[in-house]
Parts: sequence; structure tokens; C-alpha cells
Amino acid sequence: MNVAVLYEDSRGRNRDFPFHELVVRCVADGTPHETIWSLESRIHAVPLNGNANVLAKLRDAAGLRRLTDSHRVLAVFDRDKVGGLVGLESTSCIVSIAGGLRGGVSAGVDIVLLERNLETVLAAIRTADSSVATDDEFGRALQKETFARDLIFKKAAARPAVRANLVASLRSFNYLVTKIIERI
Repeated sequence: MNVAVLYEDSRGRNRDFPFHELVVRCVADGTPHETIWSLESRIHAVPLNGNANVLAKLRDAAGLRRLTDSHRVLAVFDRDKVGGLVGLESTSCIVSIAGGLRGGVSAGVDIVLLERNLETVLAAIRTADSSVATDDEFGRALQKETFARDLIFKKAAARPAVRANLVASLRSFNYLVTKIIERI
């Protein structure tokens, strides 16, 4: 089965999406019977430029139905900003936030809330292997510089030990990878 992963990433529909590449590599680590090429052709990134756009995509019944006709759908949100979209504080429990996001959305769509945000993933990568970025590169990545982030994600995707540590140490990232494995 094909899987579409809706991301709140600001890059829009860019073909090169290193965070998604990292996710797919982690899925490959968890599915040794699958080739990376097979997974890349079946796990599709849909960057939508903001949490509000991901939520709008989920609530567009006709558009979502077209997508779910051919894909299992996962929607990835940054937890630190998404609560406000559904009238909750960012500190609200995950179940409440996910329930608010799921309201009016068809069954079969999985909601994934990254712990705080993508910067949390970057920090976990740097903790796993400080050589993925210099202090300057890491600082620029935390300031949302796309090139610096992409460089760190590409390096992490190429290092099995970093991928394994990321899946083991970051519960929300593990949940994302596990949900994709269950859906393919």
C-alpha cells in the first residue's frame, strides 16, 4: 500500500526533502524485507507549508478522499504550535490535541505530533552524533536555515547508528516510523 505523509514543512512541493529521506531510511531499517527503492516509490512526502495547511488538507473531504483512495495518510504536526488551531493550549495532552485535529476527518488518517517541533529532531540527531554538524551549522539549523537543516538530515539519513538512536530516543519520531511500517 502507498503512504502519503503530510508535513507542515515550509518548502512546499520540493522534490528534495531530506527530513522525509531520513524518515524513509528509518522505515527501511525496520523493514529489512523491503528495498529502499521500493519504499521510496511507495512513501510519498506531501509538504504543505504550515500546520494550518495540513489541517485544511485533512478537512477538505473531497481532496482527502482522492488521496485516501490510493494512499494511507499520516499527518505530521509540530506539537508546540498546533494546539491553537483546535482551540487548545500547546501544553494540552497529546490525546486532546490529536482528538481536536481528528475532528471532522475521515477514519484511517493517522495524526503524528512531533515532540515540540523539528528542532527537537535536530537536537536528538546532534546528541546521537555531534559530528553531523559544526556548532555554526547546528545553530543555523535551529534558526530554521533550510540548507543547514537539510545537511544535518542528509548526514543522519546516511548513518545507521544515528537513525537507530533517533528511533530509540525520540518517542514521537518512533511513532511516525512505526505507523508508516504498519501502513505499507
